[in-house]
Amino acid sequence: MSNKKNELEALAAEWNRTVKIGDIIEYPPEAYGAASDLRRTRTAAEVLGTHAVVVRVEGISGCIDIRHCTPVREQEGAKCES
Repeated sequence: MSNKKNELEALAAEWNRTVKIGDIIEYPPEAYGAASDLRRTRTAAEVLGTHAVVVRVEGISGCIDIRHCTPVREQEGAKCES
């Protein structure tokens, strides 16, 4: 297995240790051409091919690169759109 694939799998594993399905994430407008948005994850992170680690979120049909996501602690008073 390539070093890049190993790095991506390690990144996905770290994300999945700290961000659980149903947790709130924020992603910025410049990443996807929309206003900054809070959404709940609906899958664990997974490696997409050999170039990205992605997660699926409620209300979005595609997947989002986790490098564009910021986990949000619910105790900070975050409210989701979904």
